[in-house]
Amino acid sequence: MQPIRSVRFLARQGDFNQMASNNLAHCNQALYPVHGRGTYVIPGAVINYRVEDIYSRPWAAIWEQYFEQGMQRPPKQEDDLFNFK
Repeated sequence: MQPIRSVRFLARQGDFNQMASNNLAHCNQALYPVHGRGTYVIPGAVINYRVEDIYSRPWAAIWEQYFEQGMQRPPKQEDDLFNFK
C-alpha cells in the first residue's frame, strides 16, 4: 500500500495586486442548537434560535438551560485551590 498523493496545479493569472480576489468558499450553517442538542435543520425550516454571546461560554449556558434544571452548584470551599485572595 502507498499513501494517497493529491496534487493540484493552479495556473497563475497575475500578481496579487492586479487580480480580483477569488473567494469560492462559502459556508452555510446547518447545525443549530435545538433543545440543547446540535440538530441539522433543512433550509427554509423555522426554528426558535437564540444567538449566544460567543465571548462568554455559550456551550455552558445551553447545558445549564437544558440539562441542569433543578441542580445547584456546590458551596464554595474556603480552601479551594483556585480561590485566590
